Amino acid sequence: MSKFILACFLTTMVMMLACSFASKQVIPTDTPPTHILTEIPIPAPITSPTPTPIPQAPIVVPRYIVPIEILNEAGELVGAANAFLVNREKGQFATNAHVVGGGVKFKIILNSISYRVGVVGINWWADVGIVKLLDNDIEALSLPEAVSFAETPRVQDILSMRGYVFEKGETGELSVIPYLLDVGVSDNHSDWAITLQDYAERALFSDLLLRQSIRDGTAPEVPNALKHRYYEDYILLAWLESPNSIAGFKNGMSGTPVYTDKGRVVAMISNISGEDLGLAIPAGEIIALLEEVNGSAGRSR
Repeated sequence: MSKFILACFLTTMVMMLACSFASKQVIPTDTPPTHILTEIPIPAPITSPTPTPIPQAPIVVPRYIVPIEILNEAGELVGAANAFLVNREKGQFATNAHVVGGGVKFKIILNSISYRVGVVGINWWADVGIVKLLDNDIEALSLPEAVSFAETPRVQDILSMRGYVFEKGETGELSVIPYLLDVGVSDNHSDWAITLQDYAERALFSDLLLRQSIRDGTAPEVPNALKHRYYEDYILLAWLESPNSIAGFKNGMSGTPVYTDKGRVVAMISNISGEDLGLAIPAGEIIALLEEVNGSAGRSR
């Protein structure tokens, strides 16, 4: 009996060992493991949207500001500047004395049409001139409202200028270009060092076309009244960078009105010193000459 039990025990042990060896896997050492590579997608490049350009608003010059052309005896164009309406009923415009002192005949461009004007008042000391429409039915022209004036600005006030600058083509035609310029009132008059003779030459011949007339030999002489007097009450203006603004003072800006944010005129440009500085005549000088020309009721409404 004991032999039978021993035989059964041995048989069971052999079967268990056989199952154990069968369940064990053997991986050959010379077979490399297989790796499954996963492709990593490359992200698409991020492109910034193209910015939409912001269109600049066209520069609109008030209708009371007009170009004034300076002509010689032969009727040839020798210069151009700005003028602005100061008396609607009488068709009178203000500009600089050195503008109307630099020619014989004058025309303003109103609604793309040229009209003759004549000088009716001049103050060389303050560099102010008044011209008047000639040979026209003023009421039929439908002139705009004349400017309104304000008190002399204070240091650090921010003001604006709108008007025209000019380019003369090879064939003599005049290109009239509207501009906007923002300026601030400065108190540093020491930046403006000038002699009387320098002033006379700069004031009369500062504009591009008048300088050309010097080279052509057609420019008038500097008037003695301008040579010996120098105006001391200038308002010194400094160019301010701003959107839509032209890059500084330019030749041809003579006669441009300087006005407040409410559109009231406080001064008129007389001269420039490069792109950064400009000299302006207080509005009181324009008013005084108007009253001299027209009487105490010379100012227009």
